[in-house]
Amino acid sequence: MIKRPVGVVISATTLGLVVLLGVFALHVVHHIESASWAMTTQLFQLALAAWAISTIVGLFRMRSWARTSMMVIGGCLAGSCLFGAMRVVIVPLLLRTTPGPLVEGPLWFEHQLHTAFSIVATMFLFIAAVFLFVAAIGVWWLVYFSLRRTREAFAQAASSGNVTDQAAA
Repeated sequence: MIKRPVGVVISATTLGLVVLLGVFALHVVHHIESASWAMTTQLFQLALAAWAISTIVGLFRMRSWARTSMMVIGGCLAGSCLFGAMRVVIVPLLLRTTPGPLVEGPLWFEHQLHTAFSIVATMFLFIAAVFLFVAAIGVWWLVYFSLRRTREAFAQAASSGNVTDQAAA
């Protein structure tokens, strides 16, 4: 019997959580965006969820295509989140370089405007930190599923067909 590595179980569980959070986030966005984009976004979301669910099932069955799928998902997740973090970091920098007050007003108004910009910048930096955390998960998947011992575990499972949890053995 081939033992399923603990990292594969953790990765499959993490992918499930990422899918659930993604479905929730896209559900919230549907209430904001126009109806014409809602159908397209829902179909794309459904396709991504089906891909992730099939990958999770493949991981628990130790299929080699699921390992490759996790590397593709990890690369896409890392790339998109790093790009998102970069965009989110640029916005506060642009706010800080805006010349002068956006609206003329008394001195107390300018102070409130500066405070509001500081709050927005802090908010955007927090969002960037979340993006970087999710990107780190993607990089972890890329590295973990590229390791020789992980490749060998999947190859060994493919040749024998019997898989058990490493923690249970």
